[in-house]
Amino acid sequence: MGYVSRGSDEALALGKAEDAIASSLAAAAAPLTLEELTTTTELKRVTCQRAIDRLLESGRARRVGTGRRGDPYRYENALCPPNEVNGWAESNGVARHHEGVP
Repeated sequence: MGYVSRGSDEALALGKAEDAIASSLAAAAAPLTLEELTTTTELKRVTCQRAIDRLLESGRARRVGTGRRGDPYRYENALCPPNEVNGWAESNGVARHHEGVP
């Protein structure tokens, strides 16, 4: 079998950046700023921003904050609500499953 193109090097790098950021957001206890994401992922700021923009467009991330002094934009995982893993959410210290199981 011959060479199979998987896209440009830039597109491949951006996809890897998206995955790294999505992993960081999923593991974070609270929403992260752009600066925090560049530190945790060791990505360049411009690459991080492009990847975040694509995550926002695809609905994999959510932006909170006003983006103004004292309230910077912060990013969080949009696919799994806070304190929820595999359909289980913690409410008032009690784990509950979202499929109607009390």
